Amino acid sequence: MHWGATSQDVCDTAMVLLLQKVRLIFESDLDKLESNLARISREHAGTAMLGRTLMQPATPITFGLKAAGWLGAIHRARRHVDQAFAEARVLQFGGASGTLAALGDRGLEVAAALARELNLELPDAPWHAHRDRFAPLLTSCGILAGVLAKMARDILLLSQPEIGEAREASVVGRGGSSTMPHKQNPVGCTLTLAAANRTPGLIANFLSGMAQENERAAGAWQAEWSTIADVMSATGMAITSMAGVVDGLVVDAVRMRANIEGTQGRIFAERAMILLGAKMGRDSAHKLVEKATRRSIEQEKRLKDVLAEIKEVTEHMSVQDLNALEDPEAYLGSADTFRQRLMGSVRSVQEKKEKG
Repeated sequence: MHWGATSQDVCDTAMVLLLQKVRLIFESDLDKLESNLARISREHAGTAMLGRTLMQPATPITFGLKAAGWLGAIHRARRHVDQAFAEARVLQFGGASGTLAALGDRGLEVAAALARELNLELPDAPWHAHRDRFAPLLTSCGILAGVLAKMARDILLLSQPEIGEAREASVVGRGGSSTMPHKQNPVGCTLTLAAANRTPGLIANFLSGMAQENERAAGAWQAEWSTIADVMSATGMAITSMAGVVDGLVVDAVRMRANIEGTQGRIFAERAMILLGAKMGRDSAHKLVEKATRRSIEQEKRLKDVLAEIKEVTEHMSVQDLNALEDPEAYLGSADTFRQRLMGSVRSVQEKKEKG
């Protein structure tokens, strides 16, 4: 192995080969995750739920759109990871100073034969002190972990008992509390968030070590080994954890509807403002509906009932208009169009990948 090669040739090439094994593991779990998210999105295409902005109830969305949003983000991040894995799939073989001088005039010939034997790409030249092929892989893994963490955070919030719209499946021996028998902790989401929290610091550590001196570095290169391994481990943990979560995700459409009802129609204030604004101007309508909303809260009455007591409203909105105001399915806008576009973009890429 050392006939013309140096130790870094062996270590770097071994790292590249190991990364290709990691890629296969990632692909298996990501395929499972994407497939289940697509299924959930289809099943809940029309399941209305509260949209939430700044942690407050907003206008309704569908759970199908939410799941498609997770899927789209994961798929976009995955494409960057795949591309980075492919770009890092190169042989390292340069000898003492990156010239293969020990092999005379047959250095490139031997390097090409070695690349074929290991099924790796042959670079234009050895890259001992140039770590730019690994950098995009680590950063893209960090982005993928962050995307998965966003989904984990959403599910954690939805699983709070006072919200209760989605939760991880209950599994015997998993998620229990050592002190509180009633608890079912969201283990998969927690592991994903913990993994994603680790990656930014690790990536920063790698990037800070890219200024490697001359033809081969002392210290910075050696520091990469554990950093790369830790990023791959953290990313893999995030992927496999969320694949497990989504595989058994429990979605409570009844609770979603109940939470919409629990707002007493106040999430449809925008809709009322838009309808009234067409008749009396947006600013006047906004002030009127804002006042009505405050009264709805103070009196614990439905927004439509408060509006029905206001003369300026009833001059422009009929009883039928007010009764229809709080129908969430009638105020979803382009939700399903966006859901289908997200699903379609994922299918399109998958089909091209299968054909290619």
